[in-house]
Order: sequence, then C-alpha cells, then structure tokens
Amino acid sequence: MKNYNLKKLTVLIVERQGYMRRIIRDILQTLGINKIHEATNEDEALEIFQEEKIDMVLTDWSPSVDGIVLLHKVRDMDASSNPYVPVVIISANTEPRHVIQARDRGVTEFLAKPIIAKLIYSRICSVIERGRPFIHSSDFFGPDRRRRHLGPLKGERRKHANMSAPNRRKASRPFIGPDRRHNAPEARHGRRIVEVKTGTPGLSA
Repeated sequence: MKNYNLKKLTVLIVERQGYMRRIIRDILQTLGINKIHEATNEDEALEIFQEEKIDMVLTDWSPSVDGIVLLHKVRDMDASSNPYVPVVIISANTEPRHVIQARDRGVTEFLAKPIIAKLIYSRICSVIERGRPFIHSSDFFGPDRRRRHLGPLKGERRKHANMSAPNRRKASRPFIGPDRRHNAPEARHGRRIVEVKTGTPGLSA
C-alpha cells in the first residue's frame, strides 16, 4: 500500500463504547490523523457533521448505534452538509445481507470487527485510490454499487469457498464487477449516473 500523508484529514468517529472509540482514535493517531471528532450516537454525530468540515466518517453499526440510519441522513441531498463524504461502517454484522443493506444505503466501505490499524488504513487507501462515481436516482444516492465487494469480511471467504458452485454464484451476484454490469440495479433499471469528485479533501501522497 502507498504511504499517504493523512495529517490534514478530519475524521468523525461514531461509537457508543468508550473503549472502542479509544482504540479507533489511537489507530488514527498512529496513522498521523489528529483532527478527530467523536460522537456516541446518531444525533451527536449529525450535529458535529453539520458544524464541522468532516472528510471521513467511521461509524459503528450495532444495537447501540444505528449506522444505517446515520448513513441515510448523511446521504440526504437536501439536508446534509456533505452528502458525498466517505462513510466507513465498522460492524460485527458481517453477513452478506447486512453488507448489501449497507451498500444499498450508500456506504463507501465496510469493515468487520475486530479492527486493526492495517485494516483501517487499507480502507482509507481504498477511498483515495479507488473512488467511485456517485449514483443519483429516485431511490438511491451513493457510490456506484457495481463493485464486486466492499472489502474482505472476516470468515466470509472461507464460508464462500465451502459453498456449492450454484450457491457461490448466487451469493456473489450482489457484488457485481464490470463483467456482470447488466445485473447491477443501476444498469438494469437505466438509472442516471452522476460523476463527482472522488478525491477526499485533506489527503495527499
């Protein structure tokens, strides 16, 4: 992975558990990120998000913090101060249906718990290097969903390998690459694709 200067990046952490916020904050500081805001719930997060210039959101998705609700509000074109902001969901909900739900609400990256510095850095690098155009349709706004996956999930590759061939194909369909674009929701329904700046403010190589 490329070495990036992340000092100018401003990150919002949304996590109810204090020890998890400390872990994430310590990891970010190790990566050179010191402009960090913290929230314990969706309301606090939205207040900070609207008042501060946030370059990236790292949010929990659990019974304590509904990261999907927060994601939906952040992507609200009418009410959000920056609907294009990269949002990384950090969650133990790693079943494919949960990843698909997050994808369909406009998540940028999905990171499975437990977390380590290397994984967080890899997601930040992914945002920088593989930024996707945004889709704006009647029922969706977010990064183009026509990507095979949002990142490796803990245990999912082994589970996938143990499936029968027909089930593997079925499980893979939601994460569609360029060779299967005719199956993607955006392509299948002819929805309008809007190109936007994919770079993240404050990031430099």
